[in-house]
Amino acid sequence: QGIFSTLVPYSDSDSDCSYIIPMPTSQQRRLGSSLWGETSTESSKSPNKKDSAVLRTTATVSNSHDHIEQDSSSDAGNWSPESDVEAEDARGSKPGKRCEKENVAPASSSIKVMKTHNKGKRKWDKHQYCVYCMKTYAKLPRHLEQVHLKEKEVAEALSYDKGSCKRKELLTLLRNKGNHSHNVEVWQSGSGCLIPARRTPFDQSHDEFLPCNLCFGYFSRDNLWKHKKNCFMASESTMKDKRHQSTSALLLPFSQEVSQSFKDTVFASMTYDSISFAARHDHIIVQYGERMFAKLGHERHQVGYISQKMRELARLLLKIKETKPDVKSLYDCISPKQFDTVLEAVRNLAGLDPQTGKYKTPSLALKLGHSLQTCALIVKAECIKSEDPVKEDQADKFSKLAVIEWAHKVGTGARTTLEERKWNKPNMLPLSEDIRQLHAKLSEVIEEKQKLLALSDDVTAWYALAEATLSKLILFNRRRSGEVQRIKLADFERRCHDQGNDDVMDSLSSWEKTLCNKLERIEIRGKRGRKVPVLLTKEMVQVMELLAAKRTLIGVSQTNDYFFARPNFSSMEPLRGADCIRKYALKSGAKHPSNLTSTKLRKQIATVSQILCLKDHELDVLAGFLGHDIRVHREYYRLPENTLQMAKVARLLLLMEKGAVGEFKDKKLDEIEVPLDDPSYTDESEGESEVPYDEEDLETEDKEGQNEIHESEEESDSLASTKKKGSPKQRVRWRRNQTATIEKHFEKHIRVQRVPRKSECEALRRKYPALATKDWKSIKYKVYNIIQQKKK
Repeated sequence: QGIFSTLVPYSDSDSDCSYIIPMPTSQQRRLGSSLWGETSTESSKSPNKKDSAVLRTTATVSNSHDHIEQDSSSDAGNWSPESDVEAEDARGSKPGKRCEKENVAPASSSIKVMKTHNKGKRKWDKHQYCVYCMKTYAKLPRHLEQVHLKEKEVAEALSYDKGSCKRKELLTLLRNKGNHSHNVEVWQSGSGCLIPARRTPFDQSHDEFLPCNLCFGYFSRDNLWKHKKNCFMASESTMKDKRHQSTSALLLPFSQEVSQSFKDTVFASMTYDSISFAARHDHIIVQYGERMFAKLGHERHQVGYISQKMRELARLLLKIKETKPDVKSLYDCISPKQFDTVLEAVRNLAGLDPQTGKYKTPSLALKLGHSLQTCALIVKAECIKSEDPVKEDQADKFSKLAVIEWAHKVGTGARTTLEERKWNKPNMLPLSEDIRQLHAKLSEVIEEKQKLLALSDDVTAWYALAEATLSKLILFNRRRSGEVQRIKLADFERRCHDQGNDDVMDSLSSWEKTLCNKLERIEIRGKRGRKVPVLLTKEMVQVMELLAAKRTLIGVSQTNDYFFARPNFSSMEPLRGADCIRKYALKSGAKHPSNLTSTKLRKQIATVSQILCLKDHELDVLAGFLGHDIRVHREYYRLPENTLQMAKVARLLLLMEKGAVGEFKDKKLDEIEVPLDDPSYTDESEGESEVPYDEEDLETEDKEGQNEIHESEEESDSLASTKKKGSPKQRVRWRRNQTATIEKHFEKHIRVQRVPRKSECEALRRKYPALATKDWKSIKYKVYNIIQQKKK
């Protein structure tokens, strides 16, 4: 092999093959000088001395090689990465200069990351952990073959030929599992050395590494997606997973034992960053999440809400640690001594402006107040179980402080900010023309895509048809978008076809019976667990039956039980109704597409329905259909407040200004008519409040209609009449100015088709001199005739 080279086995190989590495130059010089110095003195005595010296040198190198093999195999189990950590900590390193001779990169925490220390050439010093005996070995394949040959995984790996790809992959998997077990212990203990799949010569933090959930090798978070793309354990199903970091982070240890379902749902959906890292390693936050998961976890759409609440607490904890580094967890914060610290952290996190007292995110401050109260209860329950009266008392006092001081130090300012942001904010309802355009656009898309999907299994057509149908269901039923999008396939199959009780059907009008025959009904879960209906027309049922028949053919996962399921990447989620209706609102050409949302559509029907003057039981039916409590319906879904204040309350203010409130005793607000004598209250377009009198402007009898009842000015209040039978009736024609005055004054009565009372007619006669010649009955019958004419 040569004098200045050494035979060294390949440490990463699974065979006993060896290779030659050159001897270091300094060692060559020392060995060469001793070699040639010895032979020069003895060469004169024996010409064969040089050969013998060469043999002795070769033997020395061979013995050295045996010593290397012995250290790297037999005694390798005595080495551990922590020994290098201790050596580095003892030696120390110069600031601003990388430690190139140590195996471990210095980090801010006590967890180090192993790195290379090659200088000019590679140094073969990497050791791997055995998954069975948890000792380190430079030649792990040889150790597995000699010691653990009876293990199933080892026997399977060694059954393949040496050098084969399958053998290398299985041995790599065993090596990664052993290193992963060691790394998990390092994470749990908070100290030690992390072994990555590939070492670098640079300093790296342990937070930057995540294990591959397929092969268990540790890779940089930023490059994890690249590895998974080419991982030897990847399959076609695993390639569809796009949340690489969140999925891989589930392999890391948690602060406490958590259920597997909680891991696979909440933490798997949570973005892996410093916030989620803090959440998963704080046992109070984890308990808070599990508490919510036990209550809401069965509802899949609530997973994001649970994740959000946990991240809010984690953000608060990180903010507290910025000012109080001695605080390690949220458990330490639940103490009366830390109450002011927590209070200040909440203010800073919510963006309090000390000059104005306004919050940038006031809702966050309110949410954290409720969450901290729950965390205090969790700590108190934990202390009761562990019989820790001291900490229990601290948690109880923290809760009392929150009740006493939180409202005026945080809550009041946050609520004030929220309320003031609503001031002078336009509250626009959808225009009828915009709704008509949206409906026309949806009908056009549904008709086009329905024909296309009936002839082929086009995924794009199915997707577009599902979006348009979902939008139309929201528009027609005025339902919350989230409720409609979560309709299950089983709900559609169990839809109601029968028409109900026969006695109830007999009480309906023919038009209402026709509606019942044309509509079908689905009952779904609404807000707060209420049962709410979704009505379907015959056309909607036909489209939905086509979607249900084609869903398997276009690739919708069979485990996705939502009717409007996503057909891509084996998703388990439904389409988003808000996104669908927003998409088609923009395409419809509506004047105000931003107003076409499910919330504003619901408010429109609830608000406009008040114009119809519905009775109490009718309001109950409407509120039940919308999924409202009747009290909520009356409080929030009313006519616009600015309109009511200007049109209704202004009447009372004008009466008080004139001092004439007593004249309208026992009257409703709608029955009060106040003369607008002040020019500032008069609209120029409306002219004078009283129509001018014109003697020659007479109204002919023919224009009054056949049903008009004419009364004589001299007719008494008594119903008895002394006129002879068949004698001609004395008729007095109504002047145009008199008719116009009545139509203007009783405009609301005519609109709602209600005849005025005697007191209202008398008030009109006193108010307008032009009507002084008419008695109250004539005015009443005149209004009645006008109403009858409007009906024709």
